[in-house]
Amino acid sequence: MPASVSIAMKHIAAPMKDGLLALAVQSGLAVMFALLDEDVTALCDPRGKHNPERPAVRHGHEAGSMVLGGRRLPIRRPRVRSASAAGAPLGAADVRRDFRQAIVEAEGVDAAQWTPRELRHSFVSLLSDNGVPLEEISRLVGHRSTTVTEIVYRKQIRPVLQGGAVAMDRIFEGDPEP
Repeated sequence: MPASVSIAMKHIAAPMKDGLLALAVQSGLAVMFALLDEDVTALCDPRGKHNPERPAVRHGHEAGSMVLGGRRLPIRRPRVRSASAAGAPLGAADVRRDFRQAIVEAEGVDAAQWTPRELRHSFVSLLSDNGVPLEEISRLVGHRSTTVTEIVYRKQIRPVLQGGAVAMDRIFEGDPEP
């Protein structure tokens, strides 16, 4: 190959690499959004087709991010909410009422004193007490950093050493199935 051709190829190699990366990232985003839309449609039924039996309703979008091609990209994720028996979104009071109805027969539990939030605190406590790293606990409860986890759950957080999957296996090892 003549020297002038190899020099020209050398000058276009970097832009070609950037272009291929951009193509791969855009393709990845297109596939991800198609999969998200398919999941939302499976839960909520197709847009414009009302079904009072559906388990969930569309609830707008929220900001998020994901890593593609080694870069963190901003995205807008679709939101879905559980639907009530009438097909309307469930509010916080509906969730608390249903939760309390579900635990009313639990021995030694005053259902009126419990909310789903206590489950979240128990979840954090169990993981922390069993060696799950704070970073992993933060991610599991949906916090972007450990700061909120440390502030909100400071009484539950203990020094930790092991991974979450191992701890949860150990916590529930030998428990009979209900």
